[in-house]
Amino acid sequence: MSDAAGQHLAAEIRTQPDDWRRAAAVAAERASALPQPGERVAVVGCGTSLYMAEAYAALREQAGQGLTDPWAASEHRLDRDYDRVVAITRSGTTTEVLQLLEQLQGRPTRPTVTALIADGTSPAVSLADEAIVLAEMDERSVVQTRFATSVLALLRASLGEDVEPAAADAEAVLAADPAELLGPSVDAEQITFLGRGWTVGLANEAALKLRESAQAWTESYPAMEYRHGPISITAPGRVTWAFGEVPAGLADDVRATGGHFEHSDRDPLADLVRVHRLCEVRSRALGLDPDAPRNLTRSIILT
Repeated sequence: MSDAAGQHLAAEIRTQPDDWRRAAAVAAERASALPQPGERVAVVGCGTSLYMAEAYAALREQAGQGLTDPWAASEHRLDRDYDRVVAITRSGTTTEVLQLLEQLQGRPTRPTVTALIADGTSPAVSLADEAIVLAEMDERSVVQTRFATSVLALLRASLGEDVEPAAADAEAVLAADPAELLGPSVDAEQITFLGRGWTVGLANEAALKLRESAQAWTESYPAMEYRHGPISITAPGRVTWAFGEVPAGLADDVRATGGHFEHSDRDPLADLVRVHRLCEVRSRALGLDPDAPRNLTRSIILT
């Protein structure tokens, strides 16, 4: 692996606390372009963007602001009676997202479309009624980190949340010694990520990040589903990592298998940054370049 391998991912991971603060300011400035209380909302995306949609949808419903459905752009059900569609797309060029937005354009009556995007020159901008461009949070690494987490910080702020505690927790994660921060996860044969409510999306994203960057064996589930089968994979040398609220007895169940139970009291979004650091450590140890992961490109464009 060259000295330059992973340099973009490393740099982009470290801007996240300040990116989240800026994203919160954008949420206040562009409040009218974001879902309003009581609107029926669909949030669409692909890959990482889908998992941010899952997290936001759970948070918005939890906040009592209205029905919110997350959809993979390829599997949407936008024939339902939505008031607004929020499209999360870093590049604005992904085929499934563009096809979805084009389909909406052709309808005589359609929901308001808001695009959360990094590239203000992309075709998705012209297909949306409102485009919120987070150009400063764009990335050169194929593996998404700061754009996705900044979108979620923006959406959390739009629900009235204060993102400062999460940003402060992320700064502590970035300042910590990796060995102390990551523990047995560095050498784990397998890692299962768990979440509840909005952190199910974070668990899905954490598993994806390690697969993309370090070709790791990872799985992800809602925490209460873990004992309905997935716990069978847990064993010595393997890790179960939970985001947010932990069901009663779960940690003991993991330890009884000989596996390691990993959990933090930090804001779960900051704990995702801990996974980002794990991606760096494990990819470097394997001689992999997380800026150019195997079989992946920045945007999936189908021909």
